[in-house]
Amino acid sequence: MDWTEKLENGLSRRKVEPPAGQAGIAKGLVEIGLNLLARFTLNTNAELRMLPNQWDVARYHGDRRWELLPRFDFLGLGEMLLLDSNPKGAGILACFQLSKGEKLLRAGFLLPQRIGEGGERAFFMAYEERVTRADIGRLWELMKPWVERWFESLLRDDLAPLLAFCESAYSRSTCPRLPETI
Repeated sequence: MDWTEKLENGLSRRKVEPPAGQAGIAKGLVEIGLNLLARFTLNTNAELRMLPNQWDVARYHGDRRWELLPRFDFLGLGEMLLLDSNPKGAGILACFQLSKGEKLLRAGFLLPQRIGEGGERAFFMAYEERVTRADIGRLWELMKPWVERWFESLLRDDLAPLLAFCESAYSRSTCPRLPETI
């Protein structure tokens, strides 16, 4: 069983007992981020940053195992961001937004507008759903092909195939404002 299947199985178990509302969805997003952070950091040369900071939200027990901290306010979490610290790198952004009186979960992928340049980022929407209908397992299904290609792009130090994949598989959307604290 590869690591993406292990993460998927963990998310499937959560689906059997669905988490309640926005706080439960936020926990699922953080679990995805923590798993990717550990896997990518240990197996590539990437230096990833996470928002919320991984040490504020969880305790690491080694061997890619995290324990979420019960004191963290998941209901108050507005976004989860996992970003390559290289200005020309890629990342994942999931955020809660209010639109027409409904709270939405939007999730997608960040890439430089132009390969080889820092600065402006393109946002490729993978998932958008009302929080009341959001499904973390479905979100992972939509993210998994991109995550696998991101991992490969980090190993090869080449984002061009990843950008080409995003252009063909996802819709380009307005890039949400990224937090300055990351």
